[in-house]
Amino acid sequence: STSGWKTLAVYLGVESIGTGGKDDHVYSQSIYDNKWRDYHSEGGQDKSVIELFDHKPGYFVDVGAGDAVYRSNTLVLERYNWEGLCIEPNPLHWVSLAHRKCAIVGAVVGSRGDVVSMTFSNQGSGNLQQNAPANKPGVHNGNLVLRRRSVPLQDLLREAKAPRVIHYLSLDVMGSEDVVIDSSFPFNEFAIMVISVQDPSEK
Repeated sequence: STSGWKTLAVYLGVESIGTGGKDDHVYSQSIYDNKWRDYHSEGGQDKSVIELFDHKPGYFVDVGAGDAVYRSNTLVLERYNWEGLCIEPNPLHWVSLAHRKCAIVGAVVGSRGDVVSMTFSNQGSGNLQQNAPANKPGVHNGNLVLRRRSVPLQDLLREAKAPRVIHYLSLDVMGSEDVVIDSSFPFNEFAIMVISVQDPSEK
């Protein structure tokens, strides 16, 4: 596509057969079933956001969404009727995220058109490696390294037709938050009320 965007449809079937991952039992039932677990985030981010907004719905953006359930900062928000956008560069997570209500975008967030290397571990996590060894596709130390073009967060928000007010922005980008939110981000166009950063850089 000349615009850089391509739609990917994922067929799940009428009844889930699971994903084969660490939380496979979760996908055999509704991931919105509160009987399984109340909260999922590693540091209590989801619980804090729910309480900050007094259990009322809003709009979230989850950058580095990861697995649909495991350590998710935003799954619980959907149980409270939030809408949102899940951004995840790792294709290993796309099938699990397809079970979610959020709009899903497979992209690396950064400067427009930059070529970056993403290192994906066999556990499914991903890291931005701008100076990765060999800086080329392949497998290094058991990890998959892929070269991807990055896209600014504001471009993703516009493409997803995100509302002007973003109640919660979750950043789980392994220290690359200054690349995701830089001086070019149009805060006059998108007002972000709450931001959480997982494992921030020393910057």
